[in-house]
Amino acid sequence: MSTPQPQEEQQIITDKGDAKKAKPKGKYDFAEHLQKGAYIDVKDTVGRWCQAQIIERDDSDDTVKYNFDGWSHKWDEWAKFASARISPFRKFSRGYTGQSRCAIRYWTYSLEKVEEANKRLEGYLAQGLINSFKSCHEITQTLRGSEFIFLDALLAHEYENPAQEFPTSLKYFINYFKLYIHLLKMIPEYLSDYIDGLSNPDAFLTNERIAVIHSFYEISDSVNKILGGNRRVWVGLSLCDRKDLPVKVSKTRDYAGKDYETTFTSKKIDADDPQDNTQ
Repeated sequence: MSTPQPQEEQQIITDKGDAKKAKPKGKYDFAEHLQKGAYIDVKDTVGRWCQAQIIERDDSDDTVKYNFDGWSHKWDEWAKFASARISPFRKFSRGYTGQSRCAIRYWTYSLEKVEEANKRLEGYLAQGLINSFKSCHEITQTLRGSEFIFLDALLAHEYENPAQEFPTSLKYFINYFKLYIHLLKMIPEYLSDYIDGLSNPDAFLTNERIAVIHSFYEISDSVNKILGGNRRVWVGLSLCDRKDLPVKVSKTRDYAGKDYETTFTSKKIDADDPQDNTQ
């Protein structure tokens, strides 16, 4: 059996800070960044690079324990800092790498979380993307990691009180569109940086401009999800009224901190089926 594959609205302009030529930040120390809560790339046993999050670090034997995004804790693994199976986050993985039917995450919805997320996005737009972060590592961990996962989980959330809860989520989705437009406006100036990043796969680790522009994949993928381009995350936007949807979708509410089985209208499946390795 294989492991899993696994205030007022602001005018959107490209901030001057984003237009500065960012200087390389020096050598990237991978082991230093292997901290609890950080995202990394992990190669599973069938050779597929997956997104994972570190949940424990043991300095006594230089190992970390990680959880594959979208999979339950029964698939968690340990690896040495120097293992060839782990790599800096997003060096190889792209977008969502969990189960195709539904993502198991230890995440719970709250209105406060969405309000805080709105403030974060508004901050990115006001300050500019480069000025919003302290390092290339933070840029990638946030734009291609925590924000990407937050939006994915929010879309999959089934609202118990849509009239009260959904307007704040809708504001978040609109702010995310603004972030996408902000990044689109940066492309003409940052195109050479994007190309440099393709020819040098490690450049995003030390060059802020490359780190920012290479977040385009995850940000555009998230916009596609908001527009209904991904069946797995349609539940939230359906506002609990699934009878009019053109496809059968899974229920993904109340899944924090435990494994669960998802119920389709046609049949019941094992949501944690290791054979479900397609996206």
